[in-house]
Amino acid sequence: MKDSHFDNILDDCLARLAAGESIVECLARYPEHADELAPLLRTSQETIRIAHTATPSDAARARGMARMQAALAEGKQRSRWRWQLPRLSWRPLSTPILAAFAVVFLTVVAAGGTTVASADSLPGEALYPVKTMRESVEERIIARSAERKAEVQAKLARERGREMRELIVRGRIHEAEVVAFRLQRHLNESANHIGVVLPLHFIEMPPAPAHHKHKASVDALRQRLSNDEAYVKGQLTAVVEQVPEPHKQRVWRLMHQSDMGYKIIIIALADDGAGTISGYYGYYSVPVSKGHHPVDWHSRGGGTGNRH
Repeated sequence: MKDSHFDNILDDCLARLAAGESIVECLARYPEHADELAPLLRTSQETIRIAHTATPSDAARARGMARMQAALAEGKQRSRWRWQLPRLSWRPLSTPILAAFAVVFLTVVAAGGTTVASADSLPGEALYPVKTMRESVEERIIARSAERKAEVQAKLARERGREMRELIVRGRIHEAEVVAFRLQRHLNESANHIGVVLPLHFIEMPPAPAHHKHKASVDALRQRLSNDEAYVKGQLTAVVEQVPEPHKQRVWRLMHQSDMGYKIIIIALADDGAGTISGYYGYYSVPVSKGHHPVDWHSRGGGTGNRH
């Protein structure tokens, strides 16, 4: 009953905020819940502020509204679940609350076409928070099954690869390195959703998910990751020669790390479950068999594809 009461209060505040009422006015209506409401309302207000900075075309506006309506129609058919919204509140949040955030986000942003405008934004740019919030809405609310969540995380890893390329072209190598860690996190989450748990530091390949009940989904994910591995590698290869010599080695390292991150999961998802020694900081990744010892990557000329 208490949770339902808070849900209703938050719904009311979000509606008032979207209509133009200030956070202070909303909190004054419900002072006993001010501590819990404040961070949630600040996040919603920031989303609205960013959304209003874009002036999209009518076509972009129409596409955004169509996506919003489809997402809301799908959401009405789902049952109630409880989720934790990180970095905002430790209070467990139900789907109606998160859906309310999605409505505020999608209504304001999609009506302005900002989701379309933010699609190619990079870390540090004005629309990037809109992009990451859209991704969070897709992963937390729209994607419900483990298989779908794995697909979403794989898609986000691919997008991080594209961002790395654009940051490198702009000379923002350090930010590309930060994004590389996010790419790896997306890959790890994708693997976890499908049943492969990866340790923080790789010493030996994890086993493939045993007798997974959705083998077709595992096969589809492995194929997608194989395609994405080639895409990300191609994106970075295309720009490495443009990088000034002092930073070129850092870009080669990013290429190898991302490539190895993909390979670890792709092999783990394979039926044969072939063992692989994969030293994340040693830069090597070769199949293991009797009498076969790993060779350091640098001694092989920096390549990533020399498998026997």
